[in-house]
Amino acid sequence: MTISANYQLPGDYYSYFNLDQNRDINVIFYKTDTKADRIKLNFQQNVLIVLGKGDTIVHTDREFKEVAEENLLLISEGTTILSENLAIDLEYRSVLIFFSDDLLLRLITNLNSKILSNPSKINDVVPIPKDEYIDHFEKSIYLLRDEMEGDPVFAQNKCQELLIYLIRHKANLIAPVVKDILNCRNNSIRDTILKHENSDLTVEELAFLCNMSLSTFKRKFAEMYDTTPKKFFIKRNMERAYYMLKQQKLPSEIYYLLGYENLSSFSVEFKKHYGVSPKHFGLINDHNA
Repeated sequence: MTISANYQLPGDYYSYFNLDQNRDINVIFYKTDTKADRIKLNFQQNVLIVLGKGDTIVHTDREFKEVAEENLLLISEGTTILSENLAIDLEYRSVLIFFSDDLLLRLITNLNSKILSNPSKINDVVPIPKDEYIDHFEKSIYLLRDEMEGDPVFAQNKCQELLIYLIRHKANLIAPVVKDILNCRNNSIRDTILKHENSDLTVEELAFLCNMSLSTFKRKFAEMYDTTPKKFFIKRNMERAYYMLKQQKLPSEIYYLLGYENLSSFSVEFKKHYGVSPKHFGLINDHNA
């Protein structure tokens, strides 16, 4: 089977390989005898490619890498142009291990890893030379291919073992991509908040737009803003209300513009925040004008 151009991975192969978009790890055993030149791929999850036969050339918006088969290849989620050069026996072979941001974060946290304090620059692709452990891992997944493809729990546990090894023993090598993954998540939240802070989207809907579970979105939001999404948006609304009252707008206009269901609920929130009702605030503002 040949992976075609302009594909979404792993999404376009969920049914073909019996994959599941809700899993933290999905595995594809890939082999072809056709040379592939500049395939346009959109990796929907981070991917760890165990190169078996043949060399790989990778282009991203930041990087150009030629990677020999003696390596693993770690690529963060995003668009990639990839070329596959066949080995001497006219075959290209690899195993693609797709893994979620959430899984990576859990492993880093559970292992008390200092990987994020690594001084390396952010990057979206990095080759990892194979060592004795990785060689053994590669041999074992081919020996256990039937179990890997037939039992998702087994496949996840097996591949998680490799991720743990890399976090513990290859931190300097993988840190640039790990930091890129986490930086993209933070940028995704910031961009989404900026674009939708004046909308009436729920926290659940914002989490969906960031491609995160609700719990992950709330946790990352708290890390970035040191508050909950609910408190953050209330504070922003109150700041906007304060400004509009200063501009002589009426409370009966403001509550509607800020998305409150009625004047009463807006007035209660405003008084809780500033100690006076918006009506009295407006009178004070008129008196001082």
